[in-house]
Amino acid sequence: MTHQKKRLCYICLLINSLFNGLVFYAPVALLVRTRVGLSISDFFYLQVILSASILILEIPAGILSDKIGYKKTIIISQGVLLVARIILANARHFALFAVEAALEGFSASLLSGTTSSYIYSFYKEEEYPLISSKIGNWGTIGFLISTVLYGILLPIIDVIGLLNLTCITSLGAIISVLFLPAIECTPTSESSNMMPPSTIRKLFPASLFFFVVPLSAFSIAGLIINFFYTSKAESVGLPYEMLSLIILGYSAVELLAPVIIKRIKKPLYWHCIRIVSVVIAICFLLLFGLQSFVCIPIMLTLPLLSAVAYPILEELVNERIDELGLDNHRAAVLSILSMGNNLLDILFLIISALLSENDGCVAFLFVAIYFCVLAIFVRVCLLKNQRKPTV
Repeated sequence: MTHQKKRLCYICLLINSLFNGLVFYAPVALLVRTRVGLSISDFFYLQVILSASILILEIPAGILSDKIGYKKTIIISQGVLLVARIILANARHFALFAVEAALEGFSASLLSGTTSSYIYSFYKEEEYPLISSKIGNWGTIGFLISTVLYGILLPIIDVIGLLNLTCITSLGAIISVLFLPAIECTPTSESSNMMPPSTIRKLFPASLFFFVVPLSAFSIAGLIINFFYTSKAESVGLPYEMLSLIILGYSAVELLAPVIIKRIKKPLYWHCIRIVSVVIAICFLLLFGLQSFVCIPIMLTLPLLSAVAYPILEELVNERIDELGLDNHRAAVLSILSMGNNLLDILFLIISALLSENDGCVAFLFVAIYFCVLAIFVRVCLLKNQRKPTV
């Protein structure tokens, strides 16, 4: 790749990440649904619909991405997301919210393996976690900006106005990816000698199954942080106005992720995942059990832990794909991997919906248990093979 293409790729993705981060209704995302009569259980079921749509469309989307190219797939995904947000701004009943969730899932299925594959095609090996984290940080910056403006704009334009404004930023996200440099998947000498994979088994060997558990754990952690910090803030008696400050606080702390990632040596990646999993489990357990302002520093720290571990985990996944000679089918493989994640996500969400009719904080306990299992799982695999965990 030429330096100019890499630079253009980096700039376009930074701008795209910024626009995607400008979600002006984010601090009241749960309120967007509950204000029209939906319950917390309904919210969980909407997340099930979202995950189920990703699950169903994951493999077709990954195959489509490998065939038509990463750039076109990213553009289509951003277009579908814009349509979903327009529907969200006008939804008043569960059925329309369900359609919005399904479309958002379709958008996510198109992006799940594609963005990672696209970035990895330009920035391989040690560069990938750092570049991916920096791009993600611009989404965080956008989120910070929209959260600050949320407090100013809400009394003026109400929730509907915030939703409409987010639709405009989604349009900006589409424009930003139109300028991405196109890239063709060129098989390596190793993969070109292989027969094109035609079955899920060929595209997804057993050694990749290991990654389903950690990827799903961090996915669920992000969901709980994004939507149920509100419930926790209310349960400990924090004024509603303080929620914006907490969101700003943890988003600002999250910007430290690239600084930390840069200092983690590659041989320590799996040990980092294990240690972070233990700490996250402890944090979620404390959030479940504590009912005081002591929760605030924990709430500020948790997103940073995920922001450090997740890009490292993605780098390890992409390395394994290269080792297996499946680099020419990277998006399809990552999509199949995401499909497994969504199966676990759906199971988690259904249990949460059944047990969280009026209180989403019980989900903190489920996530704590999940990360304890993850830490043990990684430890067992590391004992079997100190270099590469296998199943």
